[in-house]
Amino acid sequence: VGFSFTTGGMGLCGCGGSSSDSSHQDIVTPAVSIDLIKLDGTSLELTDHPIPLRLAVQATFSEKMQATTPEQGAFTVVSPNGAIVPGTASWNSENTILTYTLSANLKPKTTYKIKISQLAASTNGIVIPATEQSFVTMTKGDINGDGISDVLIGDDGNRSGDRGKVYVFSGASLSGDKKTSDAMAVITGDPDMLSGFSSRNISMTGDVNADGYEDIIVGNLNLLPGGPDCGLDKIAVFSGAKLSGNITFSDSLAIMEGERDGDWIAKAFSPAGDINMDGYDDIVVVNEKNAYIFSGKSMSGALKTQNAISTIMPTEANEYMGEMCSGEFVSDLGDVNSDGYQDIVISTYRNEASGSSAGLGAYIFSGKLLTGNITLSQALAKFLDTSLDKIVVSRIGNVNKDSYDDIAIFTRKSTTDSSGRYVSLGGNCYVFSGATISGEIRPSTAIVNITFSDVIVKAIGVGDVNANGTPDIMALRNAAGDIGDIFDLSSLGNLTHENALTTFDLGEDFPGYKISVDDFSGIGDVNLDGYSDVIVGAEGGKSGKVITDVMGYSHPSCEGAAYIFSGASLTGSVSASKAIAVIRGDIDGDSLGSSVAGTY
Repeated sequence: VGFSFTTGGMGLCGCGGSSSDSSHQDIVTPAVSIDLIKLDGTSLELTDHPIPLRLAVQATFSEKMQATTPEQGAFTVVSPNGAIVPGTASWNSENTILTYTLSANLKPKTTYKIKISQLAASTNGIVIPATEQSFVTMTKGDINGDGISDVLIGDDGNRSGDRGKVYVFSGASLSGDKKTSDAMAVITGDPDMLSGFSSRNISMTGDVNADGYEDIIVGNLNLLPGGPDCGLDKIAVFSGAKLSGNITFSDSLAIMEGERDGDWIAKAFSPAGDINMDGYDDIVVVNEKNAYIFSGKSMSGALKTQNAISTIMPTEANEYMGEMCSGEFVSDLGDVNSDGYQDIVISTYRNEASGSSAGLGAYIFSGKLLTGNITLSQALAKFLDTSLDKIVVSRIGNVNKDSYDDIAIFTRKSTTDSSGRYVSLGGNCYVFSGATISGEIRPSTAIVNITFSDVIVKAIGVGDVNANGTPDIMALRNAAGDIGDIFDLSSLGNLTHENALTTFDLGEDFPGYKISVDDFSGIGDVNLDGYSDVIVGAEGGKSGKVITDVMGYSHPSCEGAAYIFSGASLTGSVSASKAIAVIRGDIDGDSLGSSVAGTY
């Protein structure tokens, strides 16, 4: 974006010409053009899309400028609330190119202004006219760079050994009835693996290569018991910019693999945010024994666990992470302690047989600490309960509108009856204020406590579905009829199922099937109506149709669909007919619904 300004007679410095020739001579102010520079050195115009969250702003002047321009505040990058984005300024040797390198990440889908004030002047004293330009940053979850969040849908191949697929759908296309053939990209499992994708094994991962496109991570399990390399999983990271058409693991940006059989690194992973503050989003991977932080900047080629920039290890021999723990094992949190670093939470399991009390826990780590080898004992805070059979940890956002991001922890208890059958004792979803995250966290300090009396699968944050400025939470319930609730968290305190903003019931959409909702996610605002939307994945076991899986077991064929619901419609009882889009398989037996993923 370039501009110039010309004035006649009286110069901008206030000096008039004394001769007739000079009185008619125009004085031309320096022209300036502004570009954005990505971390890889490539340039963007202010109107380009997508624009990454970390960059440099470069101003090129037609005249040699006074070097004090940045120090005087004549050149600034300003956020919507008027705050100046921190950065460092440098000139080229001729003082004609000013590069302002940001030292903090920008916020997604936000308009920033570049301001040049009248303090900016060339070395001959001619003042630059005050100007203001703007640019808009990338949208979270936007894989194809069109400004709308996209979604991922997993197909585990009915566990029949075909390695499964992951379908990438453009958010802009999510309207009406869709088939898997409508996906903008299809990722096929690694042909060298004995099994495929399953629930929790697909995720958005932020922008690991800092190019402005949302990237994704896909885990491929190796499940066959007793088979070669059992548990030697692979995780592939794909660049969003290249997700189009048919994609295989060989097209990935990077592949992470375990060190030995039984590592199970594909069972639990999550975006971690930019933990080391270098402008590249990072990834956290959890197996049974350790949690590993991988730098987005190094996300290229073949990676092993020793390439991690930080490893979190158990404190005691009977502590386990990932494989032994049921639920969503790990999550990014935002900045819960408001120190400027992205934090994470990891769930753990203690084995009673190893000499200590059994139970599940959640450990919260400050991103500032995550470098080198550390142990669970160095966590910022921990939540422990010896009576749980399941724990789910989740990012939720800033619920109580202070300066701290908060955390959601879902817990469930159960027992067995005299016949040894499972009996649920219900569960709770606690929301803890980031301001109180320190030491040992107790349920009594929660700012929200949702109590469930029936069998609950999990509860996680889904964004602000009713657009009231407060994040909401969704719970998946395995009860007759109602199968899920969304809670508006603007009313802090104690809540139950009766306080739900939304209750889902998709059973009528699967006649002849045993319906089971397996996964859900917040997906951002795909229809651009100002409300955060959700995707719900549902499987159905078709009566009379049986398949044999890779482990040799026979079970009913699982078919299903993914439902897209606009946040604007999520109030009261919600049936399948309220979905703005329904995605089904193209062929009989496509096993959709077990895993879906969006921006949350």
